Amino acid sequence: AKARLRQLMRGQGFTETVNYSFISDGAVDALLLDEDDPRRRTVKILNPRSEDQAVMRTTLVPGLLETMERNLAQQVKTLKCFELGKVFEDCGRDDQPHEEEMLAGLWAGARSETEWFGKPVACDFYDIKGAVESLLAALQIRGVVYRTLQPAEAPYLRADAAAAIMAHGQPVGYLGELAPAVSKHFNLKQRVFIFELAVDRVQALIPDRIKARPVPKFPSIARDVTLIVPHALAAGAVCGHIRSSGEALVEDVRIFDVFTGAPIPVDKKSLSVRVIYRSAQGTLEDETVNAIHQRLSVQLLEAFDAQLPP
Repeated sequence: AKARLRQLMRGQGFTETVNYSFISDGAVDALLLDEDDPRRRTVKILNPRSEDQAVMRTTLVPGLLETMERNLAQQVKTLKCFELGKVFEDCGRDDQPHEEEMLAGLWAGARSETEWFGKPVACDFYDIKGAVESLLAALQIRGVVYRTLQPAEAPYLRADAAAAIMAHGQPVGYLGELAPAVSKHFNLKQRVFIFELAVDRVQALIPDRIKARPVPKFPSIARDVTLIVPHALAAGAVCGHIRSSGEALVEDVRIFDVFTGAPIPVDKKSLSVRVIYRSAQGTLEDETVNAIHQRLSVQLLEAFDAQLPP
């Protein structure tokens, strides 16, 4: 399974890096971890080779950030790399450290290689999120959602540009943009995006069998709905509500536009959702789809205290 993870990451253009399992004692401070954070329970090395290798790592993030720092020193400003390795948590003097396999990735700089006919485009939050989505989709892991990150979960990420990765109701990792204070500590003078995944939890979600469905014989029909919702509402909650509505003809749901600013109130945002309807028995009639879509729209207005645009 680890070979498969490596293959999929390389297929997305990430280069594997291998760092020492030792980090500096101050690395956890640099990540702004809370005092009671388990990642502060480091295993100290009795005879460290240097101050930079004084404790066993509890996260792969410092190693990737140091890799980025070294690349920047060589004027390499675009980097896509990942590491697959173990982290260690101190369980007390009389017990062996707890070991866990993790996969972490870093993306900074340009979204793609610069060509003579186009200007470079910087990568952003959605690029690193897309890399994680592609990885989990290739592993056939379904039911993945992204929720708002709690501050203590990954304080080294920007709170407004980070998410917890959830699968089947359990957290499997985090992703987002590195917090400016952490970037400053590692001398990273550009935006950096990272993700972390717990390999054992991910592997447990990979299905033993892959089921195939016939290619649909009948065409789909798309209907859109735009809602004015509270700014803090996660877009995924709206999609999840539609998917769990019990409407058998709903095939897919996706967000295709989010807008903030005038004339939308400051504490609101405009959310546009596209619902794909399809039947396996025959071609759908507009009247049938319109009735279902109207019913779903009313449910959304009530469930999320939403309004229709003026």
